[in-house]
Amino acid sequence: MFAVGAVVLLLGVSPVASATSGPEAVALLNLQRAANGIPGNLVEDPQLTQGCLEYDHYRALNPSEPPHHEIVGHAGYTPLGASAHGEVNAFVDIWTATANPWDTAPIHQWLMFDPTVSTAGYAFSEGTACMRFDSGGPTPLAPAFYSFVNDAGPGAVPFSETAYEAPFVPQQLVGIAPATTTGPNILAFASGFGGARVASVGLTIAGGPPVPDVRFVDSATSGVSGFFGNAADIIPVGPLEPGTAYTLTVNWQNDSGPIGTQTVNFTTALRDNSVALSAEVQGPTISGDQTSTVRIHVASDAPQAELSLSGPTQLSQATAAGEVVLNLVPGRWIACVASGGPGTGYKPGRSCTAFVVTGYPRLTLAPQLIRRSRPPYAVLTAASQAAGQRATIVTQYLPGRCRIHRCPTSHVHRSTTKTIVLHVRQKVAVGIVLPGDRVIVTVTTPAFTLAGAPYVAGQATRAYR
Repeated sequence: MFAVGAVVLLLGVSPVASATSGPEAVALLNLQRAANGIPGNLVEDPQLTQGCLEYDHYRALNPSEPPHHEIVGHAGYTPLGASAHGEVNAFVDIWTATANPWDTAPIHQWLMFDPTVSTAGYAFSEGTACMRFDSGGPTPLAPAFYSFVNDAGPGAVPFSETAYEAPFVPQQLVGIAPATTTGPNILAFASGFGGARVASVGLTIAGGPPVPDVRFVDSATSGVSGFFGNAADIIPVGPLEPGTAYTLTVNWQNDSGPIGTQTVNFTTALRDNSVALSAEVQGPTISGDQTSTVRIHVASDAPQAELSLSGPTQLSQATAAGEVVLNLVPGRWIACVASGGPGTGYKPGRSCTAFVVTGYPRLTLAPQLIRRSRPPYAVLTAASQAAGQRATIVTQYLPGRCRIHRCPTSHVHRSTTKTIVLHVRQKVAVGIVLPGDRVIVTVTTPAFTLAGAPYVAGQATRAYR
């Protein structure tokens, strides 16, 4: 087993408040191994964990020294801390059932997912994560092929990867610049065959064309420095298609000739999909068909989205990111936009927002009095939504010499106030208007709520001779 260079992923991130324990880290790694069909029966070795803990302390006291070794006589040196087996280091403590500190570090993952490993220890202390491995279990594994595609297994493999680790990233040994984003690095293991190396690889879309450029690094690659053993890092040069099924074939050989062909089936994950929307209501409408203009702003990474609205009515329409302008009746509305999912290349995304369209009772007094009856009357109309609401009618009689709205109260002949129930169209009696006099009719209704929809107070005023 080889001790690998320290990974520098997320360098500078503050340590978490509560470090993952050795048994916890080993248990989570077992879940990740099992998800890939690799034996998930590692046993936590307290000696390996203690060795990591002592090495972490040495590292804190000697930060400028190369990783994975201790020098006798230097501060913090201990024989147990110096007795590194297979070891990986990092500067973060990130562990879940589907994540670890060495994601996107294929050399480190080669050690972590080696099928022949039987024990492990882990410690995160003083800013350094250390994990050590040992093999030599009582029963060697029978010759078999294994693969590692993703912490969560082959069902949702990232379609791209930017590998980042030290002392080097494998891709730079096969002509790919270190910081280049590639397809996912896939580890293939030919366990128990002895001297196994890769003869050729092929990657195809399931039932479709081959991926044009796929490279690999194994123990025979120039500059590999003893890494990988009976394993290989398979590297698609470009990102793969999201949400797509792939089949990888690895043809293995050793000095005696072909060993066999390994087949790995996996599906890439969908692209992340951010979905958001907001609604801007312009209104309420004072006249017209009792609707308000609503501008709904849609943002979606996926190219096509479905906008749906529920409220007084149900609406649905396909839309692209941008602005959708609708005329909506008063009421409480919920707008939702959804995009992504199968066939789109994007993860399903959904966002909703609630808003209120406020109504207006739309009170109107006809411009002329109807005088053929006694007493004369004005015609009052209201929006159908206002029918049944109570309204107040104030009628003021003024002498003709007064300008409307500027006559002192003392000049008002008389004033009447009454309450009515609104109809869509109704008569409003104004009484006898003396020759030359004027009458002002004012109809008001307070704000009200109808079927959950708010309506503002309404008013109509008209002066008659």
